[in-house]
Amino acid sequence: IKSEHPLVMQRYSGLPIWMVEENVSAEVWSGLFRKMGSAVADVVASRPGADLAKEYSDDSLSDIGWHYAWYRTANVRNFVQTVLGKSRSLLETKDIPEQGFGLGILEEMEQCQNEVLAYPSFLYMDDFHFANMIADGATFQGFVDLEMTPLGNEVLALARVIRSMAHVHLHRWPEFLEGYESRTGTPVDQDILALAARFSTFTLWIRFVWYWEPEEPPQWTLKKDLRSKVFQEFRETVECVAALGLP
Repeated sequence: IKSEHPLVMQRYSGLPIWMVEENVSAEVWSGLFRKMGSAVADVVASRPGADLAKEYSDDSLSDIGWHYAWYRTANVRNFVQTVLGKSRSLLETKDIPEQGFGLGILEEMEQCQNEVLAYPSFLYMDDFHFANMIADGATFQGFVDLEMTPLGNEVLALARVIRSMAHVHLHRWPEFLEGYESRTGTPVDQDILALAARFSTFTLWIRFVWYWEPEEPPQWTLKKDLRSKVFQEFRETVECVAALGLP
């Protein structure tokens, strides 16, 4: 990068959070999820990139299969509507397993998408999972691997957190929420939580399009059987929402 300004970087000490549990006490492990919630609340409060929202005005309906430039520059309305629209089209026109199950999820999202899109836009971390957060003992260091960072909003940010809980950390959701609310100073609006729950599969629909839209997807997606596995992840997320008792 050629610039008149210096670029100052510092490497996080510590480990990805998924590797930390066995090295810390139960109290420290629990506290890390509160700190994670606080960190996400900081992102929502600071709304990074909100001033760029007008510049992120790509209204084209892209072939989003592997088009990362579009993924990172589409405005939020176009981003959400394109992902949902292409997902529906693929389900209706291709021989895809569990079609009815997928369409049922999409219909719920389509019904409330305008409510989701009404929230202010900012850059959020779509690739939110426990390998992309670093902790050093009891210190929550921060987030890494920001390649998958499109414009979104508070609903989509919380939706991505809910999706991450579907792995092995369901019982940590109250601690995350406690940290989030402690930082904001108010309980999370139940309407926001309800919308986030209904959009908890959104990140999976992005990947569903990547896997299913190309006639010849990359070999690594086929070797890992990602076309089929994405439906397993849909079910995990739906079950997660039910288990968390979200509205």
